[in-house]
Amino acid sequence: MNIKAKLIIIFLMTASCLNSTYAETQLVQESEINNKENSNFQKEPIPFKNLYNRIYTSKASLEHVKQALRSDNPTNLVNVMHALYAMRLDSSVYNLMYDMWELNDIESINVNWKKISEPPVRIALASTINRIDGIKSRALREYIRSFKKANDEKIRGQVLVALGLNGDPVDIPYIEKMANSDNRYLTQIGISSLAFMGTGAAKRVLIKLANQYHDTPRGKLIIDVLKNAYNVVPTTAERTSSID
Repeated sequence: MNIKAKLIIIFLMTASCLNSTYAETQLVQESEINNKENSNFQKEPIPFKNLYNRIYTSKASLEHVKQALRSDNPTNLVNVMHALYAMRLDSSVYNLMYDMWELNDIESINVNWKKISEPPVRIALASTINRIDGIKSRALREYIRSFKKANDEKIRGQVLVALGLNGDPVDIPYIEKMANSDNRYLTQIGISSLAFMGTGAAKRVLIKLANQYHDTPRGKLIIDVLKNAYNVVPTTAERTSSID
């Protein structure tokens, strides 16, 4: 698993960033999942965390994906939308993503259409489709950017995640502004989003912010992110030289 994947997992599944209600520190054993599927798939729903693990590791069936997408928890649905990137080579899942974006077959596809048609879930879906078909998805990027000034901080937080994953350098000034804000929630996500980008420009912004906040909890978070995302462990002098 590459460093971006690790950071996404950490970010999406920690309460401090997206207030996830299902995060846990240990993966469910494969045999436990298989046994539950074989004996109870038709009798009772598979727990969401098991479905999520299946989707993220590309081991889910289309029916598993749909079951996860019937959740009434927006955070669950946001995480599923990002995890679907791992299943982009599955044509049935690929087609389902486009059906959800176009709001096709609402009557026949049994998912939570109400939540899926609204932000922040739709923003997460737009981000995943953009990562798959980036060349032809300008409309998706503009949809995401249209929520940059949303009143709901959870929506703006999801915008930051999407922009970070999209990796377009034109969005760096906005992400830096949020990482430099007084809103702790958006600050954490902005810092993580600069890590998701994985570019030299985003790294330089993080180094600048690390220098600015070096004696604060925010600075310590930024230094940890620099170490994990960019393999940079700056001292004050190294920060100064890196910025130059």
